[in-house]
Amino acid sequence: MSVRDRLQRGDVVVFAHRGDSQRFPENTLAAFESALRIGADGVELDVRLSADSVPMVMHDPSLLRTVGIDMRVGGQSSAELHRHDVPSLAEALDLVRGRGLVAIELKDDVDVREGAAAAAIATVRRTGMDDDVMLLAFDHRHLVEARTLDREVFTVALVAERPADVAALVEAVGADGVGPLALLIDAPLVQRAHRSGAIVAAWTVDDEEEAAGLAGMGCDVLITNRPAAVIGRLRP
Repeated sequence: MSVRDRLQRGDVVVFAHRGDSQRFPENTLAAFESALRIGADGVELDVRLSADSVPMVMHDPSLLRTVGIDMRVGGQSSAELHRHDVPSLAEALDLVRGRGLVAIELKDDVDVREGAAAAAIATVRRTGMDDDVMLLAFDHRHLVEARTLDREVFTVALVAERPADVAALVEAVGADGVGPLALLIDAPLVQRAHRSGAIVAAWTVDDEEEAAGLAGMGCDVLITNRPAAVIGRLRP
């Protein structure tokens, strides 16, 4: 079932943040596989471009924290990154295809160059995942670029502060939804978003009771580091 179909049905869609990242290394194929096996609706992952402009799955600009090597993602070829177990976006999509959804966050620092959205969309098309993917970004220019390339791509504007006007934000960006920090979300915000035709995606929701409260407000998407616990609370 596509992203739009799942959301139109009214289900709360649960994405595993960087995969099942509490049991496996984050943003790895093992973490994604585990997340799907425990019942997550999909996986959330981060994309940066390699030096040869291949979308690679890595949160940080450097491999230092996750791999222990002080090597910048944007300064290395995709082949070199593969040698350090950094998967490509294509590999991740191939793993999830037919089994779940994917939320792709385009990172917004120096290593995300112009064309990141184009590279991601091209990969999504090649893997046949067009209907099963949503693009997320704090730098909303990536979402505007994505919309010019594919009018049907599902996009979510991430925000770290409470938006003063949700409707104006999604209209300006051409987004399908807004993604606030979970602590910023209340029922009026959700209602305003829904009135504007936008969905609300909360990050990062690791407490089961918080997840239940957000679902009760009508929040559409929950991104969590604890998918098994959140799913267990929402779908006992």
